[in-house]
Amino acid sequence: MLFMKKALILALFVTVSACASPDGQTEMAEPPMDGTIWMLKHIGNTEIANSPTQPFIKFDNGTFQGFGGCNQFNGGYSKEKDRIRVKQITATKMYCEAIDTEQRFLSNLQRGTRIQILTDKLLVAEGEKPLLLFKAKKL
Repeated sequence: MLFMKKALILALFVTVSACASPDGQTEMAEPPMDGTIWMLKHIGNTEIANSPTQPFIKFDNGTFQGFGGCNQFNGGYSKEKDRIRVKQITATKMYCEAIDTEQRFLSNLQRGTRIQILTDKLLVAEGEKPLLLFKAKKL
């Protein structure tokens, strides 16, 4: 009986160990920068509230497109390791109450020099200064 109890405990331990990630974390893998819809959560220290008109961006192999809260926008970028350079942003020209937020969003996107994915978040910074923080949209 003691042998059966030890065997059961060993089998349970092996099963639980096999389910754990190698570094002990249970977080999901980082989403790729390209192809993921990134929802805007912060501009600098200002939190962006969730809304039906939530600003977002989607990168795709040197180009991007998104919604700034009022207008659709698109443009190009180059990326090498954690460095990014936004080449040009083109946007529609509609006015709405969120236009100030949109202008800050697009201005900070243009100023960004560094990009980093942290679990399910994407950070755009100018050197060490955080400019924009996005969260991956769960599909």
